[in-house]
Amino acid sequence: YDTISCGVIDDKLAAIALANKEKIFDRNRAILLKNREILDKWVLKTPGVKYLRPVAGTTALVYYDKEISSYELCLKLIKEKGVLFTPGSCFEMEGAVRIGYAFDSKTLGEGLEKFAELLREI
Repeated sequence: YDTISCGVIDDKLAAIALANKEKIFDRNRAILLKNREILDKWVLKTPGVKYLRPVAGTTALVYYDKEISSYELCLKLIKEKGVLFTPGSCFEMEGAVRIGYAFDSKTLGEGLEKFAELLREI
């Protein structure tokens, strides 16, 4: 029964968000555009990776040219570098990882550099 009706606090927060939706959309759009540019530049300078640049959205599939399954690669990445990507095999897209870029730019840049580091080590 927790989804039948919204709690009072939830309702108040939703009303505040809706009253300020343009500010929220503008902020989020700016984050996404900046981070997509960071991802673009990283793909261009990183050997052995490619992607189809997203037109919209918050994630991208990045393809890599190493002989390792996407699941194994993602396990190594989280265990050795502390970076979490989703294996492409989850989407029947082996040889790729899904990268989300809807958060702070510093963290994105650090994560991409750690991914490049792991790719060099493999």
